[in-house]
Amino acid sequence: MKSSLVSGFAEGPHEGNTIHTLVTSNGSPYQNIQTRIMYATYKLAQQMDGGERMVAFTRILHRTVEDLLMNEVPTVRVNPRDPACDLWCDFPVADRPGAVRQFLLAAKTDPALIKAPWLLLIETDYVWAKPIKAGTIP
Repeated sequence: MKSSLVSGFAEGPHEGNTIHTLVTSNGSPYQNIQTRIMYATYKLAQQMDGGERMVAFTRILHRTVEDLLMNEVPTVRVNPRDPACDLWCDFPVADRPGAVRQFLLAAKTDPALIKAPWLLLIETDYVWAKPIKAGTIP
């Protein structure tokens, strides 16, 4: 049974096994450095054989204000659970579930936010060594 948050997205204009990669961030300097590295390696993997399936990348920023990467990395800003995390947070990823939920709810109003039938949620400290190829998605 599909979740009511994501039902209908796979029926859109998306093709086959294309993948929309999502990452969450609170915009801290540390996560921004990680995000820059990860996004750069994503763009490299996208140019490799099989990378054509990687059609979109979105950073979900859970922060009360825009940050330095807004014009550098495709970003959707959502409201954080704890606004104090804009300055410092012991566990900033605690906002992740709510941030992803807000993104999916926003996509119900603006379906263009989701650009592929497969959503891949990754961490900011990942790097891409090669693309995820069609047929490797369960």
